[in-house]
Amino acid sequence: DNIDLKATEAKGITSMNTPGQNANAVAELVFGMMLVSARNNFDGTSGFELVNRSIAFYGFGAVARAVNKLATGFGMKSYAYDPFIPADKIKEMGAEPVASVEGLFEHQYVSLHVPLTDQTKESINKALLSKLPKGGTLINTARYEVVHEADMCEVMKARP
Repeated sequence: DNIDLKATEAKGITSMNTPGQNANAVAELVFGMMLVSARNNFDGTSGFELVNRSIAFYGFGAVARAVNKLATGFGMKSYAYDPFIPADKIKEMGAEPVASVEGLFEHQYVSLHVPLTDQTKESINKALLSKLPKGGTLINTARYEVVHEADMCEVMKARP
């Protein structure tokens, strides 16, 4: 959604969609962000361990499943919502299915793995962000437009 395919074609440049090719790299980035968050941005305070914490995935494609594999190794509990994957398949792939996007925001970490569509644009809004538990963390390695930025800023000001 961010490459002008007509322009590349006109210049004889081949463009391809290669889903999953960078899944491990993005998963490591997500996990790195969680570790920094858990250690209070390394500000000298102790922070907390990830074991027995929960992570919830909005979208359970290749990247989310790679993050789930890392989270399992750290003893975390995983939850996922993906409107295109049946609940039994989500469970089979190692996460507890969640019935709605709203249900994801009950967990310590919410990791976004959705494409930018009319349905997902600015879908992470004040109502959802306000449901995060104290100290909850949103990790967005999807598209920035998925998060309603003004709502996020408002919630951050209200909940330091």
